[in-house]
Amino acid sequence: MTTTGRPVVDFDHHSEEFADGWRDVTAELRATCPVAWTEAHGGYWVVTGYEQVREVALDDGTYSSDNDLEGVRSGYQGVAIPRGPVQQIPIEVDPPLYDAYRRLLAPKFTPRAVEAWRPVVAEIAHAVVDVFCEKGELEIVEDLASPVPAILTMKLLGMPMDNWKQTAAPFHEISWAVPGSELQAKAVEGLFEVLAELAALLVERRSAPREDLMSYLASAELEGRPLTDDEILQICFLQLIGGVDTSTGLLAHTFAWLSEHQEEVSRLLADPALLASATEEFLRWISPAPALARTVTMETELGGQRLCPGDRVLVSWASANQDEREFDHPEQVRLDREGNRHQAFGVGRHRCLGSNLARVVFQEVLKVALTRLPDLTVDLSRARRYPSLGQVNGFAVLPATFTPTPRLNVPFPT
Repeated sequence: MTTTGRPVVDFDHHSEEFADGWRDVTAELRATCPVAWTEAHGGYWVVTGYEQVREVALDDGTYSSDNDLEGVRSGYQGVAIPRGPVQQIPIEVDPPLYDAYRRLLAPKFTPRAVEAWRPVVAEIAHAVVDVFCEKGELEIVEDLASPVPAILTMKLLGMPMDNWKQTAAPFHEISWAVPGSELQAKAVEGLFEVLAELAALLVERRSAPREDLMSYLASAELEGRPLTDDEILQICFLQLIGGVDTSTGLLAHTFAWLSEHQEEVSRLLADPALLASATEEFLRWISPAPALARTVTMETELGGQRLCPGDRVLVSWASANQDEREFDHPEQVRLDREGNRHQAFGVGRHRCLGSNLARVVFQEVLKVALTRLPDLTVDLSRARRYPSLGQVNGFAVLPATFTPTPRLNVPFPT
């Protein structure tokens, strides 16, 4: 169907139909119209081809990431459709200010910096496994894939560990809540409660700094001036959004796939060097953060379509990662795939700042699980996927069993 020159498709990235069949839906779009218009959520372009997604991501001038909630700068609507309730810094900031934020944060997320967290992640993972290892059963999301990333993220920020479940809950809920649902309203309320907790913690850190990210930000300068409280809170908010649930989705899908491919578990155990390429392949195949949005700033052409200022654009990393023109048999998981130019972390300036840390979390949790729960078997008949892939591709419930193993008595992080 075409309306006013736009190829219109029936597409909603928050719908259950899309969550159930996103690979088929995006494959058809790539083949027929890699840049198409949908009327869902006020109307937006959905971009599915690898090259078109890359073109948008590399052009910050034409495609803005800014989330101008107050309408005083540009009116742009950020990286979520519908737009999020809080501006996330730096992902929802355009250059040149974006570059200043990135330079400020980059030292904390270099490969060398995040390697220092590897033993911490392993310790957290062992402590978490100790909780259920003698039972012979677990719910992977609640018992393993959720706690480790959440606890690490809170530890990174300097938040107290005693209420990690309550803090993490709204970030999980907002990741898969359907817009307009009761769950979304509950999640948004919870997010603002966490922001209030962060604000109180910031007051403490300004007077008594520690060795954590919030203390670093409290004393940092941006282009010769101190960061404001709002800037610090928005940076910390993004760390929680990015750190709490995307790794959870990646891990859950990986365990589900490995449960059905036990021979690949044996390969990973026999060849630890395979873990690096396997990490990139699971990132490509799963695409835990499936898509992000942009706002068009000037008239332009993309994939043969005319885009106008103010148009919203959804770039599908997940679809780009399944593009047959870029990947040989993209539907297959090949743990030793070479030349894997996936876009799971985005492309260009706005490429995920926490990508190195996400890899460390994934690898350490996977290693602990494979060695301590070697016959882990997922019950997919009782599993429940996220009903919306608007933000994260994950499982809400993923039950599994294994042969009980002894505790290692690793202390839980405090």
